Amino acid sequence: MEIYDIKIPKEKLIEIIRNRIKIKNIDVEHTVSILDDQLSSIKEKIDYAIEKLEENDPDEIKLVIKENEAILIVKIENTIDIRITSEDVVETKRIFENYLES
Repeated sequence: MEIYDIKIPKEKLIEIIRNRIKIKNIDVEHTVSILDDQLSSIKEKIDYAIEKLEENDPDEIKLVIKENEAILIVKIENTIDIRITSEDVVETKRIFENYLES
């Protein structure tokens, strides 16, 4: 397993989530809201995650590479966790390679 810290402008991160990575699954956990529990489709979850990113700056972004999946983890304050699982490990790592810190 590989874990990378990501430093990327928020606007670029939103553009990548919207248009560039092939999302297999997404989980959004918002501790002070029940709306995230009511979202069922991947599109609804993506839209909600992007809305939260537009409203807030991420505090921590990590890319976790496992054998057959790439997981993008975005933490906003202590209240919102976004976990995006990508279908294409190689392409996802390539997209973020210019933003890797370690």
